[in-house]
Amino acid sequence: MNAHRPKALSAVSDDDGQDPELDLSIAPVAGGPALHDRPSGSRPVVRRKTTYSVTEAAELLGIHRETAYLQIAAGTFPVPVIRVGRQMKIPRAVLDELLGLTES
Repeated sequence: MNAHRPKALSAVSDDDGQDPELDLSIAPVAGGPALHDRPSGSRPVVRRKTTYSVTEAAELLGIHRETAYLQIAAGTFPVPVIRVGRQMKIPRAVLDELLGLTES
């Protein structure tokens, strides 16, 4: 039954509950710096999203997603909307400022 499963997904483990053949090392991203290239003691850079989806913005505004799309179509959405192809993005800084979520 488990003959076709990769070893990393098998239910076989040693006494500590860990799979002895499971490799948990992190491979570097192609084209990016290797993990050991960071200065010692530095933390990885975590980038914060600069835009919200319409669904995320609607949740923050306390309105239904459909209402948000209707407001965008009517031109009455309270913040500017960035259109990227078929996607619509809401600038995080503008919405956060409107809602008072920015740090003063």
